[in-house]
Amino acid sequence: MFRMLFNKSSPTTATNPIESLLYLVIQFYLSNLHLITLIALCSKGFTLLKTINF
Repeated sequence: MFRMLFNKSSPTTATNPIESLLYLVIQFYLSNLHLITLIALCSKGFTLLKTINF
């Protein structure tokens, strides 16, 4: 998974290693956005259920 992201061509403007790392993080976040949203919603729903029950 990470290797696939790493092989993606990063923009040529990012000569700075920090910029290219940030680009990779953004790419990873965007590709897993649905998963992150799902986890966030599940945890929020679980907390809400616990609050209602107890």
